Amino acid sequence: MKEEIKKGDKVDIFFSDGESLFGCEVLYIPCATGDSWHIREEDGDLIYVQFFEAMRLRKPKEEKK
Repeated sequence: MKEEIKKGDKVDIFFSDGESLFGCEVLYIPCATGDSWHIREEDGDLIYVQFFEAMRLRKPKEEKK
């Protein structure tokens, strides 16, 4: 099993207010405090997420052989 979420992975994101995002692609992972995750929704919209309750790996990016 994969041990971390990486750029290109598909994830579900859950927020403390009960809202959720499903099947999003991770475009950028934060490197510093105050930085945001860059996420693309299934419909193509780009969003920046700074605070969330949980993130679940849905589908790892397929590695090239």
